[in-house]
Amino acid sequence: MGDEARQFPASDGYAFAVRVYPPPAAPVGRLVFLHGIRSHGGWYTRSCEAFAAAGYEVHFLDRRGAGLNTIARGDTPNFRRLLDDVAEYLASIRTHGVPTTLAGISWGGKLAVAVAARAPHLVDAVVLFCPGFVPLVGVPPLVKLRIALARLVNPTKLFPVPLNDPDLFTSSPEWQRFIAADPHGLTRATARFLFGSARLDLYLKRVAKRVAAPVLCLLAEHDRVIDNAKTREYLKRAFPDRVRMLQPGRPHLAPGGGEVVAGSGATAAGEGSLPHLTEAIRSGEHPLTRTDRFAPRSDLSPAPQGRGGGGVDVIEYPGAHHTLEFEPALSFVSDVTDWLRRTISA
Repeated sequence: MGDEARQFPASDGYAFAVRVYPPPAAPVGRLVFLHGIRSHGGWYTRSCEAFAAAGYEVHFLDRRGAGLNTIARGDTPNFRRLLDDVAEYLASIRTHGVPTTLAGISWGGKLAVAVAARAPHLVDAVVLFCPGFVPLVGVPPLVKLRIALARLVNPTKLFPVPLNDPDLFTSSPEWQRFIAADPHGLTRATARFLFGSARLDLYLKRVAKRVAAPVLCLLAEHDRVIDNAKTREYLKRAFPDRVRMLQPGRPHLAPGGGEVVAGSGATAAGEGSLPHLTEAIRSGEHPLTRTDRFAPRSDLSPAPQGRGGGGVDVIEYPGAHHTLEFEPALSFVSDVTDWLRRTISA
């Protein structure tokens, strides 16, 4: 068993790399992964193989300009193009009787939620691995100003991403060396990519409530990239009265009898975002005013009747670091597969 490398041509002509891990028999479901800013599909071969062995057909997309994709390195026209890439791919592999789960890792968690809100007919469940809604590591203020200026006069100018220290991802010296030597990791991104991250944050504030699919969020106790407490509050605000805290290894049991955890949370910008630069967005480009071909009607339309009620379950792993993949044991794989079998069948 192993990965099969493919190229998928997006509607604008860009062909991005996809790693596919077939299961040993007919798939019980399909898992489509989206990586973070720095990482790519090559970081996650262990868990992809484990999910495939559990019966899932696994697809790992390398974001355009990242991972194995060398054209327009670190760049994207806008965040909507990234959403189109994912939605087009999901539409191309969608088959009757095989549920599709969209899994977002770190910054990719923002894309996963946005796609699930924008194209609910393509997503049956969402799994978030340490999602980058509320980062602990950001762009310095002076660099933000330089990015804002470059976005207007030289949008493809490259800037360092704020996650270039391997220690942020794992405490394992072996995996730190792996990250440091990785030839495919993204260390720089364009001004318009980084600015687009801020626009994606604004977009999520308006459309996250549209997500109809059930959501599972996995957190790491010693995460140095995202703020776990504020992430939980973010989820409570985005999905009011739908969040439950579960236990690792026992994802069907919630402390306190399984009651819903209520509460409102603070809004916060996501990984790589530039919130104070949003005033520079011209009104004709505002991320909340366009109608998209993958949206049921428009991004501002109310959630369809009877949708938007899926549960949001959260598990935090004691002793773990941001990249759960690099932990000694892949215990989260069984938690995810158990949750999927129970949730989607329900």
